[in-house]
Formats: sequence, structure tokens, C-alpha cells
Amino acid sequence: MGYRAQADPVLALASGPTVNGSNFTWTYNAYASSTVQTGDFFTIYDIPGYVSGSASAPSGFSSLAQLVGVTPSSVSVPDSGSLPNVTYQYDGPTIAVAPGSVVNLGTFSFVSTDGLGTEGSFTAEKSSTQVVGYVAVPSASAGTLAPTGAVLSTQVASAPVADGPDFMQSVQLDNLTDFGFNTGSYVTIYDIAGYAGSLVSPTNWNCTAQFNGQTPSNVKLTENDSVPNVTCTYTGAPVLTGGPASLGDLTFLTSSNASLAGLNYTSQVISNAAIDPTNDAVGTVGALAAVPEPATVLPLAMLMLVIVAVKRPAPGR
Repeated sequence: MGYRAQADPVLALASGPTVNGSNFTWTYNAYASSTVQTGDFFTIYDIPGYVSGSASAPSGFSSLAQLVGVTPSSVSVPDSGSLPNVTYQYDGPTIAVAPGSVVNLGTFSFVSTDGLGTEGSFTAEKSSTQVVGYVAVPSASAGTLAPTGAVLSTQVASAPVADGPDFMQSVQLDNLTDFGFNTGSYVTIYDIAGYAGSLVSPTNWNCTAQFNGQTPSNVKLTENDSVPNVTCTYTGAPVLTGGPASLGDLTFLTSSNASLAGLNYTSQVISNAAIDPTNDAVGTVGALAAVPEPATVLPLAMLMLVIVAVKRPAPGR
């Protein structure tokens, strides 16, 4: 089984806010567990008291403050239009990230006149995946500070194998960050042509087939409701810490040996924190990886995946 991370970065408040004269500096770290390319970006939304020109980024990144966006095309997020957002975009050479590793992309900051914090939103776009989640932002009054959640992804684990008249497909679930998860986190793979049943879930996951997959409410995705989807939900105990790792394989039959690479997926990670913020992702199933799996991976007890809302009877073989 190979390992190939598909989605991130995620964002976390690094420190602060710290006093900066009569203002306050807010500092963040962004974490990536797969290759970083030119044009990858993340946006922090609706920053009260933003001090014009104060955004700062590491070498290779540029920053832009604006009232609307920049927002990835396939996610939606509250955006007041009257409070500044700050977008940080990578403009440098490709940064390679070894499988099973997490890279801190550096320190990102801005200055606000507000030193109290509350839960805010961020989005990110990287490779074939877009992410939306929660992060601490300035506020005129104290609120709940959201820790960062993780990102779940999926890729083809092995080539289809003939099984009678059908073919066994194997799909790997991946944790792409170094953060924990909670029960109920899920992944949905959409529009699996020729789905023929015999679905087997990884340990601590409950995977089901249905015509309308569970989709995060802030993800924009068009699905064919006459073609089956598969949703996997994590049913194990909360995972307090994470790390890039494969979380196990789900298998099922299809009537053809066509690769599942390129199919759409969505995921939702529920944090292990008490306030349970979520991070959502939308992207495409990765192709079969040639890179060997890292020597140390999370035990299968540290899995996580989906839930499903069934509008029609689940297709069977």
C-alpha cells in the first residue's frame, strides 16, 4: 500500500496576539504534508481592525488584503464584504515534502487594533484540493478560539484485481496533517460508475454505498444522483494527535477495471476539541502512488471517515 498526500495546508494560530504599540500582532503557522507549488494560497477572513499594509509572509510568499475573497471556487465561506481578508500566496519554486512528513511553511502575520480573539474562517487551495475551516481571528469582544482541524483525503491504493466478472477496487484513506480527529469525521467518494457491491470498510470505519453522498454544507459539488457514492465515517475513539499516515483501505467491486483516480471526493474532519470545529475539503481521488509507505504510520485505531444520508436504497451486488 502506497502513501501519497493530496490536500492541505491547514492553518493554526502560532502565538499571540502580542502587543505591538497600541495594536496587536496576530501570528499563524501553515502546515503542508504534500508538495507546495506556485499559486497555492490560503485566505483568512473578516479581520476587524486590520492595519493596512501590515500583512507579513515568509520568503516565497506574497500577501494581499482585500474586502472579498480570495476564495477557492468549490467552497463557500462567510465573507462580510466590509471587513478585510488577507490572502497569502506561494510564488516560489516547488517545495518537495517527503511522504509521511509535515512541513511548517513559516510564520504569517498581520496587525490589528483588536487584541481579543474569536472563531473565524480560512480557506486554502492546493493542487487538486480545496479546504475550508476555522481559525482564531481578532475580535472586539472575547469569543471561543478554534484550534485547527486536520484534512482527510483519498487515493487509489492498488490496481483493480479481477474478481469473477467484476474487479476489486482498493481505495486508501489518508490523514494529511499532524492534528487529531473525532468520531463522526468522514469521506465521500462520488459517482462510482459500475459499482457492484461487496463493500468492506477499514477497521474503525463504517462505509456504505448510497445514491446521495454526505457532503459538507459549505462545499459546492455537483453529483449524479443515479450513480452510487461511497461514504466512510470514523467510528473509533477520538484521536488526540495525528501525523501524516494512511488510515486503511476500503474495497468494493466495480463492473470495469477503470481506475477511480480523478473521481470527486469530499471530507469533513471534526476536531477533538470540546467546541468541535470542522475542517472540510473537496478534491479528486489521487492516482496510484509509487512512493513506499512511511515506516511509521498511525495504528488503524486512529482512523477516521464518514456518515451517510440515504435517499434511496443502498445499491447492492
